[in-house]
Amino acid sequence: MKYEADIQFGIIIGDKTTGIRDGKEEERYKVIGIMGLKLDGMELVPCSLKDYKFKIEYTGDEIKIGTYLCTGINFVRYYGFWSKRKDCLEIFRSVLPVYDSNGNYLFTCGLETVQLSLSFGLIASIDTKTLSYTISYDWYKPREIKLLESSLFFYTKSSLILGYDVIQCFFNKVSDYMFVYGSSCLLIRCDWDVILPNDCEYCISSLEDWKSSTIVLNKKLRYIRLGIRVIHRIKTVYMSKETNKSLLAFLLNNYVETYSPENTDVKDMRDSFRAIGKNLIKEDKFDKYIELCYDEKYKKLMEAVLKDVKFEFY
Repeated sequence: MKYEADIQFGIIIGDKTTGIRDGKEEERYKVIGIMGLKLDGMELVPCSLKDYKFKIEYTGDEIKIGTYLCTGINFVRYYGFWSKRKDCLEIFRSVLPVYDSNGNYLFTCGLETVQLSLSFGLIASIDTKTLSYTISYDWYKPREIKLLESSLFFYTKSSLILGYDVIQCFFNKVSDYMFVYGSSCLLIRCDWDVILPNDCEYCISSLEDWKSSTIVLNKKLRYIRLGIRVIHRIKTVYMSKETNKSLLAFLLNNYVETYSPENTDVKDMRDSFRAIGKNLIKEDKFDKYIELCYDEKYKKLMEAVLKDVKFEFY
């Protein structure tokens, strides 16, 4: 099935009417369609209520035919859905762009910025009016907490996960395997040596396997997160002598987190290391994390983790 949009992005409404709720006047708009968003090119895709589920990959919660968007002030401004057949206003407090029958942007219910929580701590913040966006990172918090704190759409389910073929739409392609946005770099299916751009500060990769065994990390890099299949391919790492300590901590953490020992003693050692290391990373204690890697207690673990990896400094 060919999808015409990647995510639901808003609702399409008819003309405004008014009604009375709790003795106060409110505005009512009949919902006549769903607005989808194709992330490649940030293109809006209008859909009817009857067929939008077949056109949008991530459907979220269904908007019922015959539903009205209601907005008014009752102590504070409220937004919600209401149906004459079900006289109950369902209040929501998130983000919902609203469009007219010609696809023109009218207003946004709630906050005006949508935050999509993506893979590896990547967050895309989209302005609902202009569709301009920025990319940022929040790698410390668990995905579940990010979803609770993110400005998600009213009817987007918390299980929304965008694939790498969609994520790369936020980046500019600079080669067959490298996509860049500002100081962020996304790597996909690398089959030869990887050299990161000089101004790259954040680097992530897809989860797919690749053939490259060498990566050259630039001096400004602060954060790196590579997929489990990728990190085990990397056997030679070139780093600057002035490498940021956060980068070294994140890189070592990549190797430890993806290491699966067969020996029970080493496995217990790895689990102990992970429990301590996770908190050190979370608290920005990169010095302490690096010291932990050199701790005699974890010497056997680190030797096993890095036995096939060579670090070269320039």
